[in-house]
This record gives sequence, C-alpha cells and structure tokens, in this order.
Amino acid sequence: MLVFFLCWFCTLLVCRADPVIVWGSNSSGQTNVPASATNIIALAAGDSHCLALRVDGTVMAWGGSPALGQTNVPSNLTNAVSIAAGSAHSLALRRDGTVVLWGKLPPVGNPLLGAVPADATNITGLALGPGAQHGLILRSDGTVEDWGNPNYGLTNIPSMARNVVAVAAGSYHALALRADGKVVAWGDNSYTQTNVPASATNIVAIATGFYGNAALRADGTALVWGSVYSPSSGLTNIVDLTCPFNFQGGTAASVLGMRRDGTLMEYQVALQTALPPYPTNNVTSIAAGSGDGLMLVGSGPPIFPGMPVNRTVATGLRAYFRALAVGAMPMSYQWNCNGTNLPGATNSVLVLTNVQPVQAGNYYSLIASNALGMATNGAMILNEVPMEFAIQPQALSTVIGATAKFTIAYTNGVGPFTCQWQFSNTNLPGATNSSLLLTNVQLNQAGIYSLVVSNSYGSVINNAA
Repeated sequence: MLVFFLCWFCTLLVCRADPVIVWGSNSSGQTNVPASATNIIALAAGDSHCLALRVDGTVMAWGGSPALGQTNVPSNLTNAVSIAAGSAHSLALRRDGTVVLWGKLPPVGNPLLGAVPADATNITGLALGPGAQHGLILRSDGTVEDWGNPNYGLTNIPSMARNVVAVAAGSYHALALRADGKVVAWGDNSYTQTNVPASATNIVAIATGFYGNAALRADGTALVWGSVYSPSSGLTNIVDLTCPFNFQGGTAASVLGMRRDGTLMEYQVALQTALPPYPTNNVTSIAAGSGDGLMLVGSGPPIFPGMPVNRTVATGLRAYFRALAVGAMPMSYQWNCNGTNLPGATNSVLVLTNVQPVQAGNYYSLIASNALGMATNGAMILNEVPMEFAIQPQALSTVIGATAKFTIAYTNGVGPFTCQWQFSNTNLPGATNSSLLLTNVQLNQAGIYSLVVSNSYGSVINNAA
C-alpha cells in the first residue's frame, strides 16, 4: 500500500480501511453502520443518529429521522476537520474556520437553534451533544459563544471562560476547558452539574452527558460530577473519554474511556451490560450517543483530526497541551518545542509548569508514529500574560443619586496583586481595593471605568461601562 501524508493544513491522500463499530440502541438504525464507512478519522453521535468524518474532509451520517434531516449532510460540505451531533441536528467545522449546521431541533417550547451565528468565524472547536438544545463554538482567540436556547443562562458566558481550548455541551448546561487545566461550567444546575469540584484541576479533556460531566486529568485518571455514575475503579491510563453512554431517561449516565494501549473501559448502567467484541488493543477513537457507544478500529498511518488550538496562560501557572492521533496501534508520541524534541515528552499530553515570559511565542508540536508511518499535528503557540481578571458587572446602568459598585469577579495568576481604579483613564485617588463603590452618582460620573491590576510580572487593564 502506498501512503502519502502531509501536515494537517495540507492536502491529504491516505488509503485507510478503518472499521466503525456501534453498539447499543438501534431505534433508528444507529448500529447498522454503512459499508461506505471507511477512511474514517472521527466519530460523533446524537440522540438517534451517527456522524463520521472521512480523511478527505467529507462527512457521512446514518440513523436518525428523514423528517428531521440530521443525516442530510449538505452536498457542499467539504474540507471538514471536526464534527458534532446533537438531538436531531449536526455540526461540522471546516478547515477555514467556518461552521456548517444541518437538521432540526425537536420542539421544546424554546426558540430553535436556528442558523449558525453570523460572527462564527475563526472557529477552532465546536460542541453539540445528545439532548443538547444549544450549540457551542470555540474561537481561535480562546473565547466561547453559546447559542440556541436562551434559557438556563446558557448564553451568559462566565467571565472566566476565556483562554479556552475545548468546549462540551450538555442538555441544558455547558463546559469550557481552559489552557491552564481549569474547567468552567454554566447553565442548568438541577443535578449539580455546574458545580465544578475543587479537584477539577490538571484537566486536559472534558465530556458532558445529559445532566452530568466527565473530565480527564493529565495523569490519565477521570473525574465525574453531576448525574453520572462514579467509577469505583478502572478509569486509569485513560487518554480519551466520553459520555452520556447508556443514558436512561434523565437518570445517571456512564462513562466510556479509551486507554493508551487501545483498549476500552466502560463504567456502565443496566441499558447495556457488556462492551461488544472488538479488536483488542486497536481502538483509536470513541464517541457516544444517548444510548449508543461508537468506536473506531485503528488502521493505517497516524492522522490528527481537528484543528490545533493555541494556549494562553498567566505567568507562573501551568499550560496543558494535548493531541490524539488515529491510526493503527500501537501508537508512539514525541513532543517538540520549536522543532526540537523534548526529552521524556512521549505521551499525548504535555504539561509545562511555571510558565515564564521567555517562553511566550514558543510553538509546540506532537509527532505520532506507528508501524505504517508518522504525522505531525499543527503547531500550537504558547501565549503568556502577566495575570488575568474580570470586572463584574462589565456594564452597569443606574439612576442619578443611586449607588453603583464594580468589583473583581476573579483573578488568575501569581499574587500578590495590587489594584488601581481609573475613570476616563485617570487614577481615582484612594481607589486601590478590589471593588469600587460609587455613592450618590451624578450624570458627570457616567463613562468608562477601568481597573489596573499588577503583580511582579506586569500589569493588565480592563474596562467597565
């Protein structure tokens, strides 16, 4: 077999025969994988349909309902690099950073998801999920947009959801993973799914169920919260995970994990009692729908799906890089910085501790290799800022004679921090606390208020209106 491979942003011509295995509910033919499901590099599943991304950038779909159109892949969809599936709709991310949406949301008494937002450009990541009545997109600058259902606070993105590297969409809640390994959650909290545990640190991947979450730590262990069954053991040496596999009518979901050696681990509920037969040590990618598990059996040389995402962290903190290749197992990895191999960096995750200004602008790449070839993912640039913070509220309206208060919503970085409030770019005498209280406000006090926060690495200024 003759194989040609160029880096992710170049033309790909790779001969593959990756079989797709789907098990679980077959209410709409989800487990009837089409014979044409070859040359696959990524999978996604919704309530009753499945998506597969081919190596040539085309997308195929099966299952679902013809009336809803979630499997009617647009004929002009080419150059796709990522896919996501929701209740009865689907998303694809093109290599040029634009997003394609098709299918419909079932009537739920809320406005339909509708079209992709007009400002959805320079996108590097996206998320839907089974039951999800909203969509998430991640921009190249690390900001997030949540659109569709206006309820549950879904469209009110928390100020800390910045420098984001991955997003995940639950039924009525959302998760964002930051470059420093922290997780931000918002939306419905009926099952405490947005109460991010204090132990959710060093996180490198996230997944959402209907009402629960799973997160992967850099050490290969898993953390779950919300309406998800908690694994008692077994979720170790994990390189990827997904849920809400085995969802049952609003109750707890379970987690499907993929180990570095290509084997699977499922912490399951009663809907399915066993994993299907699969080629041991050769699973290279996983996904999950409302009642289905999906796996991709590895074959061929390595390929990196998706888009590279840059990392931005505050000085003195950690930065987490992660990438996974698909292909025949076993798979070997080697990270490099600016083209030079990093000693001992041979996992799918790279952790940089105590990031310093001198490291800003470095680019990090991952080389994957197996018996059939090698591939390099797109370079990910490390950006450094002295610290980060946000003002709450960002904009405030009040009446003459009332009281107005601005305060720091959060700070992230290495303290101690000093503060200086400004009005119209002029320091306010004595205004050096973390909050600013204005009493008996007058018309001449309307305008732009700013806060300058400093530490030993520099200063950052943010505005409020």
